[in-house]
Amino acid sequence: MSAAARASKKWIWLGTSLAVGAAGYLLYYGPGRKLSFESVKPASPLPAPDALDPNAFRSFKLADIKQYNHNTNIFKFASDDPRAKYNGKTASCVVFKADIDGKEIIRPYTPTSRPNTIGELEFVVKNYPNGLMSKHIHGMKMGDNIQIKGPIPKYPYEANKFQNLVLIAGGTGITPMIQMIEEVVLNPNDKTKITFLFANTSIDDILLREKLDKLTEKYPDQLKVHYAVSKVAKAQAKTWQGEVG
Repeated sequence: MSAAARASKKWIWLGTSLAVGAAGYLLYYGPGRKLSFESVKPASPLPAPDALDPNAFRSFKLADIKQYNHNTNIFKFASDDPRAKYNGKTASCVVFKADIDGKEIIRPYTPTSRPNTIGELEFVVKNYPNGLMSKHIHGMKMGDNIQIKGPIPKYPYEANKFQNLVLIAGGTGITPMIQMIEEVVLNPNDKTKITFLFANTSIDDILLREKLDKLTEKYPDQLKVHYAVSKVAKAQAKTWQGEVG
């Protein structure tokens, strides 16, 4: 047999094999079968891990600083895992730990982050003259680390448990209150009404006022905020509509 004939037979055999294979594929994976490439679904993504551990301190890196007023900044601390979610519930706090002047100092702070916020925690921190931890936090630089443990439940809020809530706070006491207020008004199924009395030394000391005013404007039938200050500067007296005394 010539080389050309042998080559021809090889090609005929190969073509027959491909035809049989194709027929077998159509028979097994035909239109009536569920097994097909189109039916293969990607694996479900892994659930986001918790950013905090109530039984152990974890390291967080200072990721953002925004000056709010003359003595208060808003700090954002990033988790080592960018997928991690804030696993606190309304209302809860955390504790900070830092080595300050050779001593281990631990202080509680309340995040202003919403539950399930991804990647970072936000805190409103006032710099108190004698506050060891607050001075330490205000002295931190971008990229510095601090230890945080939590969340620690403070008040287990339940939607629609009460028809009306009256909240009273002063100064940095706004942080757990903003947790509570947002938990209520941002839940369309929660019909609870809130009256919030917020007291401060001066108008400039009112923390998160812009956020509160936006929430009262958006939810006027559900949220009422009353401001009270100890003193009002002359330049602000004509426009101030809150309480004084």
